[in-house]
Amino acid sequence: MLTELVLNSDSEWTVGDTFDTSGMTGEYYKMRYQQQLQLGRRIWLEEYQKLKKGNTTDTEQTIQALIMCLEEKERKVKEKEKEVQEKENEKERDVKLFHWQMEQKEAEKDQEIKRYLHQLQEKDREEAEKEQRNHNQLQEKDRELQEKDRELQEKDRELQEKDGKLQEKHRELQEKDMELLEKHRELQEKDRELQEKHRELQEKDMELQEKHREHQEKDRELQE
Repeated sequence: MLTELVLNSDSEWTVGDTFDTSGMTGEYYKMRYQQQLQLGRRIWLEEYQKLKKGNTTDTEQTIQALIMCLEEKERKVKEKEKEVQEKENEKERDVKLFHWQMEQKEAEKDQEIKRYLHQLQEKDREEAEKEQRNHNQLQEKDRELQEKDRELQEKDRELQEKDGKLQEKHRELQEKDMELLEKHRELQEKDRELQEKHRELQEKDMELQEKHREHQEKDRELQE
């Protein structure tokens, strides 16, 4: 942002408009200061004409003061123009430096792209050779797989025949298993009967032991 100083009708510098300097150039500043300079000269001439018509004793002193004021303002304008020109030159140098740096970067980028393209071409060549080798290997593998498939089909036929025989054996084993289950059931029944008899024998044995104990007790009493 830039705040403008302007010359008013009383030959005094006052604060004018505030501008956005993002789009301004050195030529714009020159135009604005030339306008202000012309305005100052016009005001000075008007004051001078008024003094010539007047009858004051200090006319010469006033004229000298106006001339000095105008010269001071012209000096400030020239200093400002010089400052603006220096900034314009500095900006131009910066632009040239920026363009040179951009050209350098573009050249480096071009070299990098060329290297990258060369690497890609080399990589494509290696990939093509590798793909051809893989294709040959796959063809050989396919031939081997076809041979294996033929062998597996033969094995499958043999296994189907064996599976038929195994199913027949399985049926026979199931029949035998049924027979064994029936015999197992009979054995369980006999085992149950034996357990029952064993229980009865245990009860009998306990009765005999009790009687034997009573008999021993009576013998002991008789001996006493």
